[in-house]
Amino acid sequence: MLVLLSALAAFAPDPALPQTPPRPAAPVMTPVRDTPAPALSMVAVTLECTARTTGKVENCKVLGETHARTIQFVP
Repeated sequence: MLVLLSALAAFAPDPALPQTPPRPAAPVMTPVRDTPAPALSMVAVTLECTARTTGKVENCKVLGETHARTIQFVP
């Protein structure tokens, strides 16, 4: 019994030392927008892309942007 009490006293916090408050939990990240962005129906964009033989298109860059009535995709 005496051993148990001395072990508890050895690991008990010192009341003279200031207790540090617990750290707050990390904030929960919420999405900025719950609804999808509206489609741009009156804008034409000229792109430069690399097409691979596997059918994959990558490294696209926007070369220009104009306001137009239709968007035409030219192969």
